Amino acid sequence: MRRLFPYKTAYAATLLALLCTSAFGQKTAKPVPDPNPAPVAASAVANTPYAIGAQRRGVVKCIGRINQVTSFMTANGPNNSGMVLNALDPEANQKLVSTVFEVQGAGDSSSFVSASYAPSPTGPDCSATYDAVTYWNASCSAVASGNFAAFKLVQPLYKTVQTLDGGAYVKV
Repeated sequence: MRRLFPYKTAYAATLLALLCTSAFGQKTAKPVPDPNPAPVAASAVANTPYAIGAQRRGVVKCIGRINQVTSFMTANGPNNSGMVLNALDPEANQKLVSTVFEVQGAGDSSSFVSASYAPSPTGPDCSATYDAVTYWNASCSAVASGNFAAFKLVQPLYKTVQTLDGGAYVKV
C-alpha cells in the first residue's frame, strides 16, 4: 500500500463537494489544508473540546490526530460547531473512531464533515481522513474562482460533479 506521506502517520484531506446556489453571495474564506502537514505525535495533548471528549471515551492513540483535524475544521471557533463521536469503550483505543460534525463558517457557509481515525495495530501511529461537504451562498464558478483560485480544474467525477485539484492531498 502506498503511503500518503513520507512520515509514519498518514493524514488525508478530501473535500468532496461544494453545494452552491445560482446567486452570487459574499465570499467566505475557508482554510485549505496544508499539503505537507507536520507529523502529529501520538501523545499530543487534547486541547479542542472534541479531542478532550474523545480522550474521556478512552481514545489515546489518535488524540493528536483528532486534535489536528478538529482544530483545522473549527478554525472559526468550536462554538460554531457540533459533533457526534463514535468511540465505544473499552475498545476505543484499538479500533476505528469515526465522527460527524457540522461547522458554521463565516457568512452563510455551512459544512458537514465526516472524519475517521485509525490507530496502527503495531505502534503509536494514527491515520485519519475527512470528507467535507460545504454550502456557500454563491455559484460554483464564483466559489471556484474566489475561494479556490489556486486550484486547477480537472476532469469531472462522472458527468456533473467538477473536481478542483489542490495538490496530492487535497481535492475539491
